[in-house]
Amino acid sequence: MSVRKSSEGLVGPGVLVISPDPSMKGLIVPAGWRLLGVVASLGAAAAVIPSLKPDVILASHEAASQPGFDEIVRFIALAYPDIEVRISEAATPSTGLGREEDPEAPPGATLSGDERRRRFGPLVPGLIVVWSPKGGVGKTFVACNLAVALVQSGAGPVALVDLDLKMGDVAVHLDVVGRTTLADVLPYADELNHQILEKYVIRHPSGLRILPAPGRPELAELAQPEQIRKIIDAVRKEHAFSVLDMPADVVNEVLYDCLEHASRVVLLTTQDPACLRQVKIVTALLGKIGLGNGEKLMLVVNRFSDRSPVEIQKIEAFLGMKAMAVIPEDRDLVEASVFRGRPVALEQEESQVSRAIRQIAVGVYPAADNARPVRRTATTLLSRLFRGRGPSGRSEGGRR
Repeated sequence: MSVRKSSEGLVGPGVLVISPDPSMKGLIVPAGWRLLGVVASLGAAAAVIPSLKPDVILASHEAASQPGFDEIVRFIALAYPDIEVRISEAATPSTGLGREEDPEAPPGATLSGDERRRRFGPLVPGLIVVWSPKGGVGKTFVACNLAVALVQSGAGPVALVDLDLKMGDVAVHLDVVGRTTLADVLPYADELNHQILEKYVIRHPSGLRILPAPGRPELAELAQPEQIRKIIDAVRKEHAFSVLDMPADVVNEVLYDCLEHASRVVLLTTQDPACLRQVKIVTALLGKIGLGNGEKLMLVVNRFSDRSPVEIQKIEAFLGMKAMAVIPEDRDLVEASVFRGRPVALEQEESQVSRAIRQIAVGVYPAADNARPVRRTATTLLSRLFRGRGPSGRSEGGRR
């Protein structure tokens, strides 16, 4: 716990209180502590941590009883190892944070940063890698929609970085072509800070923050692996979640760094035999080099069709792992989404595709299971160009 020094002397730790009751009944903030704010849930607390920067999170018994509390505590423990999580004395045993954890820690239970690091390991929380060794499997579509779904879940600031430097299409999927890209940030890699990121990161209408790939393949040659590592680290520190859209390049040097430090790896496959074979090869390779953590890898089957003879059970048996989510094939929906630059997670949230995306989001951030999707509207470049025209290009007589 930190005690800060100001012009007026020592200042006590800042505390963020989690209590469904705004009056904080049954909770006492110790004398000398600074009350930074009161939120109703741990999920809401996770969203405001980057701005409030608390030293202690103090949760009431009611807050500790909320669904998904354990998982979000784990996320905060990984993301902010220097923040103490304290729970009132009556905390439920299921949290694993009862008073017996530290009998000398009034007024509730505490997990220190060292204890959390010992329990949860060196994972970098909120660093989500979306990858497949096979190109053309819908990796960028999944990355964009997953990032938007995390924003909608109230997970806090979410960034999407397109690391397919030569042929990245995140800008197309989200209708931000022609704006700033990762190439603009490269000269500042050694001194990247909040102010510089704010200047170059694109703000999407959904609330997502985007750093697209360079607009031309030759610009990708300017990027050195060490520069990319520094950019990723800077982005990660500014966001609750950073989603990385990786290239389908198994010899990419940065790829293995990202796989090693990610908290979750969304590994995509389809029912295509060639894709399944490549995924099987790389999962075996990842296991040999210590990156095949079963908890970290999340298998996602994209473009699944009941018409294919390759059933989901056969895929799981072949790869030796369960599918975390199955995204059904819906070519018309997906093509319309990309054409308009509007993720299905925003405009078609009740579709089967969106539901599968939300299932992935829950695997990344359990509190997303209780989140209510927020619908936003915005015009896009392609939709403006073709406004008033039907699929064949003929005018639809003023329809919008």
